[in-house]
Amino acid sequence: MGPIPSTRTRLGAKLCEPTRARYRDERRQGVHGRNAPPGTLAPVGADRPDTQGADASFSHLDDGAWQQVRAQRHPDGSERFVSDRWFVIGQDPQYMSLLSRWDPGVVVHRHGHWGHQMIYVTRGEVTIGDRACGVGTHIDLPVGAAIGPLIAGPDGVDMLEVTWGDPRSWEADREEFARLLADRGIEPLPNPPIDLPPWLEDRRSEHDSTCAGLEGQIERREHANGDEQ
Repeated sequence: MGPIPSTRTRLGAKLCEPTRARYRDERRQGVHGRNAPPGTLAPVGADRPDTQGADASFSHLDDGAWQQVRAQRHPDGSERFVSDRWFVIGQDPQYMSLLSRWDPGVVVHRHGHWGHQMIYVTRGEVTIGDRACGVGTHIDLPVGAAIGPLIAGPDGVDMLEVTWGDPRSWEADREEFARLLADRGIEPLPNPPIDLPPWLEDRRSEHDSTCAGLEGQIERREHANGDEQ
């Protein structure tokens, strides 16, 4: 089976037929008025958005605090973290931008996000699945897609992340993650506390106790399979 044609386009590319058809339908339905809703093309004939009070905002990496969002203990006894510096967490529309800094060797489970995410590697290297992603790597992660597991390189990694929509994640394969941690002798620690806006519930998955239980289940299953053979 060949590749499925994408309805997404890149800069400099012509609109594919599904996009042209959707745009024609939207024009007939009056969607493209003076101010088109998010996700549509610019209104026909308009020279600028019809918005009031919109303004640019500026922040610097050093202006805000870093927050530890994931923690684990490695075989050498060191505790290593995923730390985020959040720049913007917007509610209307939902939007998030941050710089994520991973300590060397940190492992994160295979996961996706409830919003459309863009990731750009700015320092170091991260292995995602079987792909080594160094500085300059861009990752487009639409809603419903998952990547991982992710393993930070020997010098750690920094990644710029931008999410349009709900920025929170969902995990894709907890058992795979438990097996990987056991193979590397890594102990997942409880999630560090974080400061979120009151309207955004913390939905981070916990792996400290659950992964320990799964490791035992995996070992018992493997022993049982060995006995049957």
